[in-house]
Amino acid sequence: MSEVMPYSGEPMVAEGRKGQQRLFAAFVAMGSVVWILLFVSGLRAYPGSAAVYILFSLVFLALLLSAFYRQQTYVYICLAVLLWLGFWNKLAWSLVGAIHLPEPVGRFVPTAANWDEVLLVATAAAAALLVSHVLWGRLAGWLAVKGQYRDTLRGAGVRYPAWLARSNRWSLLLFVAVTLGLVGTNVHWGIAMVGVQTQTVLPWPLNALISLMLMGGAACAFGLAP
Repeated sequence: MSEVMPYSGEPMVAEGRKGQQRLFAAFVAMGSVVWILLFVSGLRAYPGSAAVYILFSLVFLALLLSAFYRQQTYVYICLAVLLWLGFWNKLAWSLVGAIHLPEPVGRFVPTAANWDEVLLVATAAAAALLVSHVLWGRLAGWLAVKGQYRDTLRGAGVRYPAWLARSNRWSLLLFVAVTLGLVGTNVHWGIAMVGVQTQTVLPWPLNALISLMLMGGAACAFGLAP
């Protein structure tokens, strides 16, 4: 009797990988064409400085690409993609007249100078996020080399003060009280507002800190509790 050779699925696996690579290449090519068309059309319709719009577009493109290059966390992918969609993609489609922005703009006057100022602020924020992403990648690599990097901050060598660990219950109650106080304060004075004009402007940077705590900062701090 002839010997039966064991079946190997490697050719099918290799063919599947090639199919995925071709699909990904087609997706990238199609996305590149759409981006170029939107960029050129938006540049022609943008009322402000062409240099500002080009810088704005390139920085947000780098932000989008950084979400998929050497992926570190899914949180960063979500943040980078949503920022790109909410800033560059939305503005580009509105410039070509494909969509209308229904959001209230308060006292914003759509002059060329004002548009440039808005785009420069958004560009600075995206650039800061990119820099922090690069720095965190460097730090994670250094910690991995040193044998200190883990999936959590505790594994990375972060240690909580002994007094905080001893007073865990009281610190939790204080944290809940402060958070509820911030929520009540914001409801009464309108410090952190979304879609409408802020009612109360505190000395810098209190508005930003309160907004950060109410829009995720408190939840992050609670998650890091010992």
